[in-house]
Amino acid sequence: MFLSLEFGNNIKIVEGYKKKNIVYIKKAVTINESVDIKDILKLSDSINEVLIKNNIRTKRAIFIINTESAIIRKIKLPLLNKKSEIITMIKHELGQVVSADLSLYKIIYKIIETHEAEEKATALYAAYCLPLNIYEFYEKLGKKLRLKVVGIDISSNCLNNILEQNIELNNHILDSKDAYAFVNTHFDKILFSVINKGNDFFMISNIERNHGNMVETDHRHDRDDMVIRVEYINKCCRYYHSVNNKKVNRIYLYGYNSSDGLDKLLSSILNLEVEYINSVSNISIADNISINEYFISLTALYNAKSSFLTKNEKRIQILISFAGASVILFCLLFFLSKHSNSVRKQIAYLDIYIKNEKNIERNLIIEKLKSEIRLLNSAITSIETAMDLVNNENVRTENIKGVYNSLPGNTEVLSFSIDKDSLNMQCISDSMDEVLCLLRNLEGLYFVESVYIPAIQSMKDMKYSYTIICNFKVNYEG
Repeated sequence: MFLSLEFGNNIKIVEGYKKKNIVYIKKAVTINESVDIKDILKLSDSINEVLIKNNIRTKRAIFIINTESAIIRKIKLPLLNKKSEIITMIKHELGQVVSADLSLYKIIYKIIETHEAEEKATALYAAYCLPLNIYEFYEKLGKKLRLKVVGIDISSNCLNNILEQNIELNNHILDSKDAYAFVNTHFDKILFSVINKGNDFFMISNIERNHGNMVETDHRHDRDDMVIRVEYINKCCRYYHSVNNKKVNRIYLYGYNSSDGLDKLLSSILNLEVEYINSVSNISIADNISINEYFISLTALYNAKSSFLTKNEKRIQILISFAGASVILFCLLFFLSKHSNSVRKQIAYLDIYIKNEKNIERNLIIEKLKSEIRLLNSAITSIETAMDLVNNENVRTENIKGVYNSLPGNTEVLSFSIDKDSLNMQCISDSMDEVLCLLRNLEGLYFVESVYIPAIQSMKDMKYSYTIICNFKVNYEG
């Protein structure tokens, strides 16, 4: 059993669970109180009061946040194996296109699609960034409520579950090639999200009215108010098209009563199919619970694993990994014990071979020859390098020294070519951090104009092979 809590202008709480492919909803309740992250005590007291009043005792919870501070970007990068290196790579690339300090954000990603060309694998990543202060606030709120928070997510990311879990809306199967807009029209805000191969657009607009404060009755908007909402939604659609060069194919409305006629007005003005969400596939829910009102809270229950994982959940994953490793170790020990006799015989044979004086003498001679060969190869390399420098008077030796000193400890240079204008190196590094370190070091050299890495290839031994091109400044003081 899980609690799904959505935080925005109000707080929506859904209690339910997933069995096989079906989501079962037990209870749903709304707290008409907005979130103030400066007053965690008041917020936790309000939620506790409602949980007790409705006899809700479930402790595992998913928090869903509606915030305009989240950053969502799609970015095409090399396909890597390690999650930590993918996060490092995404942070580095996003740092080039967003002004925010990404060290102050919690980041998750999804691999939308992969491509392979010329033996180089790339992927289209969707990156979701949530400010750490917001993330840590909801972690503290979970502790105040004595809940086991297994996930903290943003509302737009929950929408990915619709395509990933093959959820039908109003008996309609969504096509992954099309762009679908999901609009939650609050009293004073519009939450506009688009999913198209992953959620790639999220926008919150404040609604400004020219006729003062309005009192809503039974969620019905007058004609003027609906026109204002239509204008804002139309503005969001146009902005999405200008940024992504793709039109919205259909609009789904949720969060308000479907009897207000907003869907029909939108459809006639925008010339699009517009529907209120009235049914969701693979769900068992009581008739008195509105799917439209609790739509985001419901979708979060389809897949809690896609969220920003909390520290507690990470510990659970570590324990699971440790348990799996223990099982593998046990099996390995059992296998070794079954073959211990043959292993002892092999060890005894090797011991006799190693202690044989003739073998020892041969090994010493071989090692001496290897040492002499290494020294000769080193001398040849040094001579060839010196000859190249003599033949090319325009190459400054300090350039080579600077580049050499920039190499991290676990980076090898397979080959390089250099002239007065540029340097081209073929390198292998143990990790993506080593690649980024070399990139930063070269960019910091006073005689370097620019540094460029055309491509990075992940190798079978978890290392990274790449070519780095370094252009020198035309005139500089040595």
